[in-house]
Amino acid sequence: MATSGSLKYSISTTLSNCYAGDEFTFEFISEYQPTSGNWTGSVSTGSLTVDIQPVSIGGYPYATSSAEYGNFIYSTQPPNVIIFNTIISSFTEDYQQVPIYRISQDATPEFENSLYTRYGNINYPFSPRFNDKIVIKSYDGRIQILTISAVSNIANVLQITVDPNLDIYFQNNPDQISEFLIVKKLQDEQNIIIPLNITYGYTGYGFAIPEDITLDVLNKISTIQSNVQTQLLSQQ
Repeated sequence: MATSGSLKYSISTTLSNCYAGDEFTFEFISEYQPTSGNWTGSVSTGSLTVDIQPVSIGGYPYATSSAEYGNFIYSTQPPNVIIFNTIISSFTEDYQQVPIYRISQDATPEFENSLYTRYGNINYPFSPRFNDKIVIKSYDGRIQILTISAVSNIANVLQITVDPNLDIYFQNNPDQISEFLIVKKLQDEQNIIIPLNITYGYTGYGFAIPEDITLDVLNKISTIQSNVQTQLLSQQ
């Protein structure tokens, strides 16, 4: 005679030293198997809750650094590599800064990220990418603008290769870095720059046609061009 049953269970555990990309596996192992015959066991989807920070600090993850400099920069590797500490490295790609939050406009902030006062809401996660710009500033006012040429993560440590090489001062004195700003390149559909060789004094008219333009619009491009040129001539 076939029989069946179910078991509900709840487990609460604390995990330490977790990093971005880590995987969690849940397994159900029965210690009491039937002495004869076949049996089938299955696990159905329940409710999984991951609390990444205690409620006492607002329930939001945050990064702190024991270094007193460099916005979590651990060291530099001459001539052109910047090495971050493991704390900020674990935040790469997975976290976006929470803007200032108040219960009411005049109330004291419930929480506020440390960059809000200067930069406002930051709508993109900490995710350095190829060709992003970096601005490094020292305590004595030195500034260097760099371009990211490579990004790697070695043993959970974020490393960024830059071009041109780091200034000798920053190579030898990473502890003097006071600010580290990443400026990302984002697609902007509002502006298009097309280099054309046009004789001085002449004006050229044309259309920039996107690759994904619909066939219906493409078939009518001659009519659209004619109407636009007519309007331009009438305005002149």
